[in-house]
Order: sequence, then structure tokens, then C-alpha cells
Amino acid sequence: MEGIADSIGISKRTLYKYFINKEKLIDTAIQFQLESIEKDILILQSSGKPFLERLIGFFTIVEKAIKPMANKLIADIIKNAPWIWTKIDEFRHTRILIHLESLLAEGTDLGYLRGDLNLKVISPIYIAIIEQIGRPEFIIKQAVGPHELITTVIKVLLGGILSDKGRSLFEGAQKEWSLHE
Repeated sequence: MEGIADSIGISKRTLYKYFINKEKLIDTAIQFQLESIEKDILILQSSGKPFLERLIGFFTIVEKAIKPMANKLIADIIKNAPWIWTKIDEFRHTRILIHLESLLAEGTDLGYLRGDLNLKVISPIYIAIIEQIGRPEFIIKQAVGPHELITTVIKVLLGGILSDKGRSLFEGAQKEWSLHE
């Protein structure tokens, strides 16, 4: 608390007037960050930008939220303030899922996303992927930084892993599967 007070140019006593302990300070800072993320998503959604730009923007906002917390900070939060990680995880499960489901439904309505896929299955899959990627132990173990990690995930989520040649073979195989059903 002393270091924080010094860095913002106030006395420790003044800091304690607003935050009774460091846990309250951390909680307030995280709550502010989570609200900021949701605000950015809402601004993006109401921006009037084209759908694909907003979908990529959604994942970019998520990446920007994960990036500063990567590696040591996330490990510190889990070890020293597990209630904060619970709060972050709950935020992802509730508020982020709602925004993603809405965005995917819009994309389907506009014809940008496949209509033959059930969004009630796709949204939780995407959230599960985001959650897995957002897990500190996953981020820490990657050989690439958070930005490259998220960029790769966006490419896979939007474009898949199959090349045009692979997609053609897959579609042929799918027809074979349906003949045997």
C-alpha cells in the first residue's frame, strides 16, 4: 500500500480512507477493468461497423484484456488472490458469453456464419476455447506471446484449419459419412 501511495503521490493514510486494505484495492481495480472490457464490447457492438470487423474486434478486446495479465501477474493472482480469479472467470462465463452469443446470432442472420450449425452449441464451444486460452497455466506454457496466441486462435475460429484442398476432401468425406447413416 505504501508503494502505491508513493507512486500516485498521496499518503498511505489517504489511500486507506478509500480502500480499507489491499484486497479492496485489488478488487476495485479488477472490477474497473472488467467493466471497461464490457464497455468496449458494447461500444464496438453499437459502432455500426461491419459484422466481421466487430467479430474480430470482439476477440481483439479479449486479447487486450488477457495480454497485460499474462504470465507472472496471472500466476500471482491465482496464488495470492484466488477470489479475483474467480471473479474474472465468472465474468467470462456470464457477461462475455451473452455478447458472443448475440454476435454469432447476428452473423448467422446476415449469412456470414454457417446456418447449419447450432449456436447453442457453438457459443459455449467458443467460450470454452477462450476460457482455456485465458487460463494462466495455459498462457504461461505457450512458446508464443499472448498476442500471437490470440491471433492464431482468431484465424482458427474464423477460418478453420483446413486449406481449400483439405476443405474439399472433408466435404467429400462428409458426403460419404451421410451415405452410411
